[in-house]
Amino acid sequence: MNIVLNIPDDVAAILGKDVKRQALEALALESYLAGRLAKAELRRMFGFATRAEVEGFLKARDVSDGSAPKTQSQRRMTVDQMLSFGAEIAAMPLLDRRSPREIMDDLNAA
Repeated sequence: MNIVLNIPDDVAAILGKDVKRQALEALALESYLAGRLAKAELRRMFGFATRAEVEGFLKARDVSDGSAPKTQSQRRMTVDQMLSFGAEIAAMPLLDRRSPREIMDDLNAA
C-alpha cells in the first residue's frame, strides 16, 4: 500500500531528510505498542532478515518487553489476584453505611 502525506516544505525541512522512514517508524511503533502489530509484522514492514534486527530496532527506540503489548492470557487475572483485589475493595471505607433500600426510603420520605 502506498500512502501520500502532504507536508509543507518548511516543516519537512525541520523533520529532516528521511520523513518517509520517520512516518513509517512512527506508525509501526504506535501500532506495536497498541497491540495491533506483533514483532513478526514489524519484521516484514521493515524487511528485517532476523528477529535480532527487530529487537535492535525496538531497543534503539527505548521499547522494552515491559512496554510491549500484553497478550490475551497476560490480561487475565488468576483466582488469587481476583480474591486479593476483592479484599482490597472490601477494606475500603464506605461513604454511606446505609443499604440502598435505606437510602431510597430516606429519599422517598423527604
